Amino acid sequence: MTSFRKPLAIVWLLIMAAISVPVKALSNPNPDLLSGLLGNLISTDKVSVASLAGSWSYDGPAVTFKSDNLLKKAGGVAAATAAEEKLAPYYRKAGLDKLTLTVNSDSTFVMKVKTIKLNGKFESADEGSAANMKMVFDLGPLKAISSLTAVDAYITMSGSNKMGITFDVSKLIVIIRTLSSISGNSTIKGVSSLLEQYDGVTAGFEFKRDKKQ
Repeated sequence: MTSFRKPLAIVWLLIMAAISVPVKALSNPNPDLLSGLLGNLISTDKVSVASLAGSWSYDGPAVTFKSDNLLKKAGGVAAATAAEEKLAPYYRKAGLDKLTLTVNSDSTFVMKVKTIKLNGKFESADEGSAANMKMVFDLGPLKAISSLTAVDAYITMSGSNKMGITFDVSKLIVIIRTLSSISGNSTIKGVSSLLEQYDGVTAGFEFKRDKKQ
């Protein structure tokens, strides 16, 4: 019996060692790890203008799914991460890696890429919308080249210094076209064809808060 119990004891120790790692991780969660896992689902949390106020800079593409089932169907967090990595070169080609966002305390905002500015205002999302905010654009002279008006915004905050804003894909395409002043070229087509591979996806931008605030 002694020789039989020894292997069992070893197996038991190995099982306990394997279990102890995730248990420890859950008792002392890594915020970056959790934001990576949760950030690929749209947030239904209410977001205040006060939490958005400040100056933000582009920190990468953002891809989120409208439900956990859709995320799993697409292949989980790894699929969303892969989509973000594939979007990055398209964003760079369109100049979106220079994107900045300034949100004022009165809820007005300015999105800017180089010399192109999109002005607007954050408002509460319409009743029944899955989004937690709405961005209403005031294009001024850009109305001649863009149909951009009011857009549902799916905003996810990670602490106070990181923020993701995603949009329905068709709206994101309009935003990119307006910001980069390009229409129908390979950049737009590449973004569109990439995101159309996924059901129930929203896409947009990750931002980091500028340090000097």
